[in-house]
Amino acid sequence: MSETTEVNGEGERFNERAKKISKTLKRLGIKPPSRLGKKHSAEAKIKIGIASMGNKNMLGKKHTDKTKQKIGIGNLGKKRSEATRKKISQAFIGARGNNWRGGVTKENILIRKSLRYRLWREKVFKRDNYTCQICKKKGERLEAHHIKSVWKYPERRFWTSNGMTLCKKHHKQTDSYLKRIKEIECEQTNIFIEERR
Repeated sequence: MSETTEVNGEGERFNERAKKISKTLKRLGIKPPSRLGKKHSAEAKIKIGIASMGNKNMLGKKHTDKTKQKIGIGNLGKKRSEATRKKISQAFIGARGNNWRGGVTKENILIRKSLRYRLWREKVFKRDNYTCQICKKKGERLEAHHIKSVWKYPERRFWTSNGMTLCKKHHKQTDSYLKRIKEIECEQTNIFIEERR
């Protein structure tokens, strides 16, 4: 007899015992004690794992659109604390993330997608009352602009005082907008190549 059949056999016997106990308690009118707030022992976790082997209740199945909508409605207005957001962020960083490709993402993209950067943006938006600081319009597509360039002053990247809220239109007009930075970098590269000749 192989190991897997022994383990599956043990799981089936455990399930049968649990069902018998549950039926007996119901027949006697005894309500089982609540496990709310209690943790399982390591041995109990192993037994539960063995018992649930072969349990494929949701395997290969997807939620219906109606169920997805209900879940979405249930989560509306729920705000996660900063500590919870940090835990979630840490759980999917690097090799633990499902999109991990061996560390090929550029550092700048990693920083812009980090929780610390998102929190910096939120603080800047909140301080400026979600209003473009040039045209004073609310409700436009807002972007957080670094007053002092991140490439020249990397230590100021997360300073709230180094950020200002701008609408997309006015952000594109700033001296340090992404396209201009790329043009400057191309010019610097050309100068560097000419100097090397």
